[in-house]
Amino acid sequence: MTKPEKKYQPFQFKQFAVDHNLCSMKVGVDGTLLGAWADTRDCKNILDVGTGSGLIALMMAQKNEEAEIHAIEIEENAFKQARINFDNSPWSNRLNLHFGDFKNWNTEEKFDLIISNPPYFTASLKSEKEGRNLARHDDSLPLFELLNKAKEILSDTGRICIVYPFDGLKSIEEQTKICALYIKSITLLKPIVHKPPKRILVEITKITSFEVMMNELSIQANGHDFTHDYIQLTKDFYLNF
Repeated sequence: MTKPEKKYQPFQFKQFAVDHNLCSMKVGVDGTLLGAWADTRDCKNILDVGTGSGLIALMMAQKNEEAEIHAIEIEENAFKQARINFDNSPWSNRLNLHFGDFKNWNTEEKFDLIISNPPYFTASLKSEKEGRNLARHDDSLPLFELLNKAKEILSDTGRICIVYPFDGLKSIEEQTKICALYIKSITLLKPIVHKPPKRILVEITKITSFEVMMNELSIQANGHDFTHDYIQLTKDFYLNF
């Protein structure tokens, strides 16, 4: 007997809610941290690649009241979910949703910020659900193709911000060189202060930088209490901060 689909309650943030029942990938820490961390200052055009439920695009709209926000999604159910969340948000007039494959997307726009929580699994066991595979595995959007396409539509002073596994840092360094892009800053994300990093937040530009700015951010101090830095970074979004 097939198990019934689990129903998820909308995730309530301070200024918006994210319904993620249709999405294979639910609201999580990776996307929220990336959205909170990315610098949106002086950005007129922002693009969220692989928007899923629309979480990061919504965060961009909250952070920058002047920017036009675009989001692209390849998976049909996630696209439908993002449309619902955008329409129900306070910024529906500034949120533009596109359906399709980012690699083949034709646009005349140039973006000051391109942000993505990309699929990054390369050799792990796949799910029976195609939507989940699109969201998690990089077959549909390898890192090189993400960066190469992003460079093509990035403004001269624009930035690319992504969240990625810590053990993929070498791959990011290699692929940015191939694409003639440059890493500007890296934040190492630790789940707990005394644990090794699990994720990285990376800012990439077209402009060469002689020194990469690197720092660390721990989510929890002891497995229970959130760190001061994590609270400060996400307090504009999470209800309990």
